[in-house]
Amino acid sequence: MNFIGNLFIDSIYYGSLFFFFSVIFSYVDALGDFSKDAVIIFLIITYLTDSVFLFFFGNNTFQVNRMVVRGDLDMLLLKPVNSLFFISFRYVATYALISIFILSALLLRMTFLYSADIGLMNYIIFLISFLLGILILYYVEFIIA
Repeated sequence: MNFIGNLFIDSIYYGSLFFFFSVIFSYVDALGDFSKDAVIIFLIITYLTDSVFLFFFGNNTFQVNRMVVRGDLDMLLLKPVNSLFFISFRYVATYALISIFILSALLLRMTFLYSADIGLMNYIIFLISFLLGILILYYVEFIIA
């Protein structure tokens, strides 16, 4: 039930933000220099970042504070494995795989349908900055936790 519940919550979250921008674009043609397609691509990238972060790190970084309070972190630090690695990759959110797959397909479809030309170099730079952005988000979440 947790798997289906998390997928349901994610779909409501994605749908509500998409609906919000659909209402805005029903009254205007563009937000500054950004067309509706550009904003939808931005939303998909935001959702994809959230899903990839949750898949790898989300369940783990959210529990660091709880482990400190309960005293469970001491047991993890004593294990003969790199502590940061073990704390970071202990659990994965498998439901995020479905979101990642769907959002990746939507992103590819939207970028191919986009009116401006997006070259291969833009995809490569995007992939590098996407991965570095997830690492920055991980480090910020770990510091906050």
